[in-house]
Amino acid sequence: MCNLYILLLADLRLYVVLQMMNGNIWSVSDPEGLRETVMLALQFQVQHVTPVSGASSDLYRLSPIPNFNGLHVLLVDGDDTNRAVTHKLLEKLGCRVFSVSSGIQCMTSFAGGESSFQLVLLDLTMHTMDGFEVALAIRKFRSNSWPPLIVALAASSDDNVRDRCQRSGINGLLQKPVTLAALGDELYRVLQHN
Repeated sequence: MCNLYILLLADLRLYVVLQMMNGNIWSVSDPEGLRETVMLALQFQVQHVTPVSGASSDLYRLSPIPNFNGLHVLLVDGDDTNRAVTHKLLEKLGCRVFSVSSGIQCMTSFAGGESSFQLVLLDLTMHTMDGFEVALAIRKFRSNSWPPLIVALAASSDDNVRDRCQRSGINGLLQKPVTLAALGDELYRVLQHN
């Protein structure tokens, strides 16, 4: 069982999930050292919803996480695990989420005419079309008639990445691994300033 514990801790994805849920994991041995138990503890918190001052009636601020009350989000991420975790985080924020795994699928989602997506959450490091190319294509394809807000997901948020995001028409940037609080704060910032 000790090897399983080490294997679990070595898995960065489990660590990220534990961090996002304010959790902890530890191992406990019996007095004779014959058996070992791995314990996982996650914290959940009930929060009261209150309207955000100065915002539309659809946007609510939890203490301290906002509720986006049905915001239509297109999530684009080539990594299955990252996409699943981010999808769940967006749902926790009250978003209605549609997920795709590539830039080509993202563009196909806009091909049928006017789309209901209000925001695109876009991983910058996808295969075939990276996030910068996808953002530029969305801006060109939709032109001035309906520009959705775009928030990028990146491993780094240095000045070079921020400059490229700005040149590509990206409204916000989140550094990976994404946490619920950081996601809520960035979406709130982007929605309030655009």
